[in-house]
Amino acid sequence: MSARNGSTPLQVAVMILLPLLVTAAAAYIAFDNSPPAPEQYRATVVVGPPSTVQDSAAAVNLFIADLGQRITADAVVNHVLDEVPQLDQRTYIENISADRRETASSVALSFVHSDRAVAELTVDTVARQLLDGAARTDFERGQFMLDRATERLDAAEASMSRFAGTQSVFDPEVEYRTALDEIAQLDRQITTGQALSYSDAYTDELVARRDVLEASLPRIGQALLSYRALTAELEQAQAVWEEASLNYDRAEFEYQTVNAVDNLISNRELVAFVDTTPQLQRTALAGAVALALSLVTIVPLTAWLLRRRGKHRGLAEDLMDSGVQPTRLRPDSTGERHPAEPQGRSRRRA
Repeated sequence: MSARNGSTPLQVAVMILLPLLVTAAAAYIAFDNSPPAPEQYRATVVVGPPSTVQDSAAAVNLFIADLGQRITADAVVNHVLDEVPQLDQRTYIENISADRRETASSVALSFVHSDRAVAELTVDTVARQLLDGAARTDFERGQFMLDRATERLDAAEASMSRFAGTQSVFDPEVEYRTALDEIAQLDRQITTGQALSYSDAYTDELVARRDVLEASLPRIGQALLSYRALTAELEQAQAVWEEASLNYDRAEFEYQTVNAVDNLISNRELVAFVDTTPQLQRTALAGAVALALSLVTIVPLTAWLLRRRGKHRGLAEDLMDSGVQPTRLRPDSTGERHPAEPQGRSRRRA
């Protein structure tokens, strides 16, 4: 193909392959001279939910979701940084993760670090903090309910003590029933005395005693109503306290046994690996820069040189087509070089 009609396939191949070769060379040099990636350690702790949420699928899902959110909560982060001084907040947040395992109720807590001891200590600290918090929730709820029940019981007993101290009757139930019985007995005696014509003094005495008892009935009745209300509150407070006490004892036992942190950790794993991502990133960056520079400089320069070469080749072809040979220098007898006569036409001698 003539240069006048465009670039040859060889020229096109050169313009395409040259940038690729430059890019490959730059990438190889960058990869070969990159510092070797340090060995990393991924420490993993597989944990399960406490017994208080194992019977409910919704509770298990909530536990797992809460676990994934709490690994970066301020309280957990601050606790981990206090326990592992080699870490900073950014390193911890970027390398901690929580993934649900195939088993629906298992969660894998993982942490990656170049120091094996730091990786293991960090993930163990996180697991213990989260599991203790989850297991402690039921125990603390039981403690709270027991404290409220105790306060209610103390208040009911105090009210009953104040009532007993302000009343002249010891037991309103007994006093009221006794008063009614005495009134009924006096009515019978009065009826019998009137029927048998007892003396008026005897009958009047019985009537006076009955009137005194009847006058005391409203006071004793009001005391009885208050006493019954206080007794019902005291009994209810005692029942609530007994139930809260049983729940607290159960929660405390589970917290110290089945829900202890070590019993909620089902497995520990440690994997060593080399992360070549930074090295590959540097290599890719070097290759991209080399390709960009070659496209900006080498390709245009190569194209210009090829066009220039093609232009000279095209001129030579034109001269050959017109019958004119390129000028050659011929040495004379003195050794100097002079242009030779063109071969395409004759020259007249003077």
